[in-house]
Amino acid sequence: MLRAMLSVIVFLLLGSPVVSAERKQPNILFILVDDLGKEWISGYGAEGINTPAIDKLAATGMKFNNAWCMPQCTPTRVTLLTGQYPFRHGWTNHWDVPR
Repeated sequence: MLRAMLSVIVFLLLGSPVVSAERKQPNILFILVDDLGKEWISGYGAEGINTPAIDKLAATGMKFNNAWCMPQCTPTRVTLLTGQYPFRHGWTNHWDVPR
C-alpha cells in the first residue's frame, strides 16, 4: 500500500512520463562557409550558377538579406563560438594570435 501511494505521489509531482506530441522543437541548420559571397548563390540573384539545394532551404526557411560578419574566417568563427563581438575577443584579422 505504501509503495502504491509513493508511486502515485511521484507520478503527480513529476508529471506524466509521456512526451507531449504538441511540443515542437525548431529545426535549425546553420551553415558557415568560408569565402562565399551572395553573388555565388542563385537564390540571391547569381547568374550562371545553379544551387537548387540551397535555394530550396531558403524557400522553405529563413533567408537573410541583411547580415554582418567579419571578412575573414577566423574572426567569424571565434565570434560564433564565444558570442562576443571581435573588438571584445581580439580576433579582428586572420592571424595566429589575438591582437
